[in-house]
Amino acid sequence: MRTRTGRARAVAGMVACGWLGLVGRWLLHAPAMPRQTTVAPMELVWLAPAVAPPVQRRHVPARRTRAAFARPAAPGTTLQAVALPAPAAPAAAPSADVLRAQARAWAEREPQPEVAPWADRAARLPGRAGERFAMREPPSVARALGKIGELFGGPGYDPDPCPRRRENVAALVAAGDSAALRHEVDFARRNCRP
Repeated sequence: MRTRTGRARAVAGMVACGWLGLVGRWLLHAPAMPRQTTVAPMELVWLAPAVAPPVQRRHVPARRTRAAFARPAAPGTTLQAVALPAPAAPAAAPSADVLRAQARAWAEREPQPEVAPWADRAARLPGRAGERFAMREPPSVARALGKIGELFGGPGYDPDPCPRRRENVAALVAAGDSAALRHEVDFARRNCRP
């Protein structure tokens, strides 16, 4: 049993080394991107805005309305002119200096939050192991590399399949009788000593 496992590991190692060698050779001999030495500079052309010629309007006589045909005012009434206020000019936008001064004044009035840029940025997840539910730890690169390493015989790898089969049997017993459970028990009986 162990000789098969040793051979399988040796073959897997040779295949992995061969694959890495091929990829390395391909990367080393891949053609580099050609340099472009004759790059034409970009030329910007600013066009003057088009100015429309002034439109000459024809004088159109006012239409005669009913007010034009109205009777003239009585001799005792007079009309008075009323002065209307001039329309207000639109307010100019404040300059950048004024805006910066306002922002600085606002920032000085507001309380500053406690910020620790080098503090631990781990997320504070709700729940603990003893509460209603337990949160899984977020995935990490180290854990992913550890799992990949276990596939190739890294830390935690046991070439003996028996302990793993015993764990599988213990997990499958809770689910009840199944073909997977029978297969695991049969393998453990044939190949694993008590």
